[in-house]
Amino acid sequence: MSQTFNDLKVYKIAYQLTGKIELLVRQLPKFESFRHVDQILRSSRSIVANIVEGFGRKQLKGDFIKFLTYAMASCDETQAHLNLINLSGLIKKEEYINLIKQYKNLSVRLLNFINSIKNQDLKISPSEIYSKSIRSRQVGSRG
Repeated sequence: MSQTFNDLKVYKIAYQLTGKIELLVRQLPKFESFRHVDQILRSSRSIVANIVEGFGRKQLKGDFIKFLTYAMASCDETQAHLNLINLSGLIKKEEYINLIKQYKNLSVRLLNFINSIKNQDLKISPSEIYSKSIRSRQVGSRG
């Protein structure tokens, strides 16, 4: 059974992406700090925070799912901020495409994780649920 949220793949990905956003905002001009920087930092950090808070409430299946859903919403919000930064011409196209792709991947993983939790007994760990879910999809897709 997972002992901490650090064991969750969705947490690891969200945490890594938040670091990439931190690096991105350092490259933006100072005058953008109120338009884009604060908002995208908040939304990217919110993904991580909601995964952690949900994990802390894992004994209550509904709460766990609720906070993972909040994490998905913050993931969408982060993508919207990336779209706006791209529209402003403040990010290299390749970096924008790469980040959007990674956030879309995280959204899919969060949705799969939520669906796995809905269908499983939480007496086993959330990371075990997620690993089983991924394995079953991989086995099913080989046929």
